[in-house]
Amino acid sequence: MAEQNEKFRKTVRKTDSEAIFDAILGPDEEIREKTAEEIMETYERRKEQLVDNLKSRVQKKVKDIRDETGQVPNALVTMLNSIREYQREQVPKALSAADWVSEIFSGAAMPNTHAEPRYAFRNLDAGEVSENDRRILNEMEAELAE
Repeated sequence: MAEQNEKFRKTVRKTDSEAIFDAILGPDEEIREKTAEEIMETYERRKEQLVDNLKSRVQKKVKDIRDETGQVPNALVTMLNSIREYQREQVPKALSAADWVSEIFSGAAMPNTHAEPRYAFRNLDAGEVSENDRRILNEMEAELAE
């Protein structure tokens, strides 16, 4: 897909103003998605908003054409289905409670700047404490006693 877009861009002749913009700002391909999102946020726009607006406009266009002609162009139906699929892909997958808790305590969800959990939650019988946890508790009790 990216190759097709590149071939298309090369075949389309740029206007003088587009060439000037490219010289000043750099070609369109150089902007990263993260940078684009930051720029949109400065204008209080979010990617999700833009996708929702596009979906609404396509739905309105489909409705208008259907009301006028009684038929819906396949291109618009395909576009609407693609937008819906994209929105479904953007929704985070649901985690079970056990997976969610294990992810929290694995440290994978925390940035490196945060401390790791101090207690080792292992598969111990209820009430048992690991040796490392017992050592930590004893150190804390000694500090409090001082």
